[in-house]
Amino acid sequence: MDIDADAVIKKLHSDRFVREPLRVALNKIGRMGETDSKRRAPVDFGRLRASITHKVDDQPMMLSVDIGVIGSSGELPYAKYMEYGTGLTHDHPNWPRRVHVVPVGALSNWGPVRRNLVSAGAVATSITRRGGLKPRRYLRGMLEDNSSKFIAIIRRAVREMEL
Repeated sequence: MDIDADAVIKKLHSDRFVREPLRVALNKIGRMGETDSKRRAPVDFGRLRASITHKVDDQPMMLSVDIGVIGSSGELPYAKYMEYGTGLTHDHPNWPRRVHVVPVGALSNWGPVRRNLVSAGAVATSITRRGGLKPRRYLRGMLEDNSSKFIAIIRRAVREMEL
């Protein structure tokens, strides 16, 4: 069954009760994405994993759900580097590729350094020699692996709108 996108948008604008199936669908997608991203996230103290959440746009014409570190990126500046990597090994489309030299101080709160299991200088040197941190893709991997499920959820919601 083909879906008339213009009819869907017109109905969404005119009837708030019609929007409810979509809101439910976006919340379901958000919960699924949040759970899978948390499962994939790298863990030391668990701050990154604990900060992953979802939020459905609360505007009258909500058509989106955000999944990730929302509103607290200042508290977790390393989240984007865990996702995309750093230095020569990153896969962010807009970041320059150059040798990544890790400041030793940036590792001072990392668990193994704090417990005196490894030297911050040795870890920084190792990361630099490897060309940087490899991407962990905990958000993008979740989206790629679940996109067909998410599309099916949206299709079911649109069918429930009784267009």
